[in-house]
Amino acid sequence: MADAKKSAEGHATGTARLRAWAINPAEGGKIFRWGTPGDFTRCEKFYRGKVPGHMLKGWCANLHKLATGITPGHHGGKNPNGPG
Repeated sequence: MADAKKSAEGHATGTARLRAWAINPAEGGKIFRWGTPGDFTRCEKFYRGKVPGHMLKGWCANLHKLATGITPGHHGGKNPNGPG
């Protein structure tokens, strides 16, 4: 039972570190260029095969919201690639 708890704690810590890396403009943010057209697509391409398929869109949507403060596709008409 203690091993399962350690594993869960390690997963949570690893996920937090990955999330912090992805939204940091000096790290993963350079790859995704959050807030520019195509940012969500770049995220999906980067994480495809690394994140389970059923979680991919949600993972990228959460990262987008953390990095930009808005959900994907809600750029107030400023995103030529999505609704607003």
